[in-house]
Amino acid sequence: MRRWIWTLTLLGVGLLGTARADPSRPSLSLQDCLRMALRGHPDLALAQTGVAMARAAGKSAQATYLPRLDVQTTDSYTFVGRKESIYVESQEMDYPQNAYHNDLHGFGLYLSQNIFDGFRYIHQPRRAARQLDQAELDVAVTREAVGLRVMQAYFQLLKVEHQAQVLEEGLRLSQAQLNLAKERHRLGAGSRVDVSKALVGMGEDRISLERQHQVIAQVRVDLNLALGRDPSLPVAVAPVEVDAEANAPVSVARLADHLQIERSRAAEAVAEEDVELAQAGRWPTVSGSISYSRQHEEFYKVYSRFDELYSLNFGLRIAYPIFDGFAAAAQIEGAEAQRERVRRERVVLQHGLQAQLVKAKASLFHLRRVGKIEQANVKAAADSLLLAQERYDVGEGTALEIRDAQLAMTRARLAEVQTRFDLHIASAQLHHARGDLLETYLDKGQP
Repeated sequence: MRRWIWTLTLLGVGLLGTARADPSRPSLSLQDCLRMALRGHPDLALAQTGVAMARAAGKSAQATYLPRLDVQTTDSYTFVGRKESIYVESQEMDYPQNAYHNDLHGFGLYLSQNIFDGFRYIHQPRRAARQLDQAELDVAVTREAVGLRVMQAYFQLLKVEHQAQVLEEGLRLSQAQLNLAKERHRLGAGSRVDVSKALVGMGEDRISLERQHQVIAQVRVDLNLALGRDPSLPVAVAPVEVDAEANAPVSVARLADHLQIERSRAAEAVAEEDVELAQAGRWPTVSGSISYSRQHEEFYKVYSRFDELYSLNFGLRIAYPIFDGFAAAAQIEGAEAQRERVRRERVVLQHGLQAQLVKAKASLFHLRRVGKIEQANVKAAADSLLLAQERYDVGEGTALEIRDAQLAMTRARLAEVQTRFDLHIASAQLHHARGDLLETYLDKGQP
């Protein structure tokens, strides 16, 4: 019996390195999860709409320097009723007049061209281009954020599943201990109290395992949400195939190259163009126009012999703002304040990224040290359990000692599993803070 329990303990320690997949469902690797999320996550679809809107704004900005041509047709019918008199100096006089009607038809071509508008025709297309850069960087930042959420949920699911295996092995040990206590009691070498304690211990382990299954169900929902899928869909993950130590960066990258910093610079470039556009309100505007129009009571004469009965007009309009109720000054002040806000937000962003880098690096360092200690602690706990079992076999130990040693073994193994997968999560967080998460875990960051 003693050898059987020891063999079972070693088997449980070995099972910590692998995850048991459900054969009825295909297991997803980390790369599978990342590719799935990057193909159809709602956050990415939302970010892509920003790119589409920015491209549409770029096309709209072209209207500031392209000419405009309008064609216009008019057809009117005027009916005047019959009357018998008119009033002249408040005196009514007989003036009979029959009812009549007038028809009037018109056609015109109107061409207008912006000549000068305070350089808006330069800054509006440039602003649209900067806004497109910002939208594309926002997509890249969103991809990194989605990737981090996927990796956190993926490793979290692996962690709780491995912890469930530890609890299952603990339950098996409790069952073995209960069987041993019953056998000793039957042979008269043990008391009924040992059987009762073993039974209570097995019940506690069953409760812990059932609660762990509840945690697994919740984490599966989190993974589905991270993947952008229906939370109720079944999901299974494959054993981890990446090495946290191998993917942990040794040095910290330059923050100046970070995607979030680049997006902030793009936002500042947009704010710069907004300042220029606001200042354009203090410049005069110059526009020119040419129009060709025709009007006649007879319809066919309007749309024939276009070299006759026409009016050709040339116009040049110059407008200089003298006083606009300080509207231009307020727009300039608001645009400059927004530009300064973007700059200060970048400073705050740099501090936050630096803090994330420092925290993630420190977390990796300490988790590595803790992991080595916990591996030795698992071995010590296994030795302690074996010793308690041997003492119990020769009548020197008690069932309570075995239960305490078993609980210590389970706690040590649970802690070792948690640290091992927390190390993976910390490595992913450090790569996210560096801005190279997908580049590291997915080839060139492409789905």
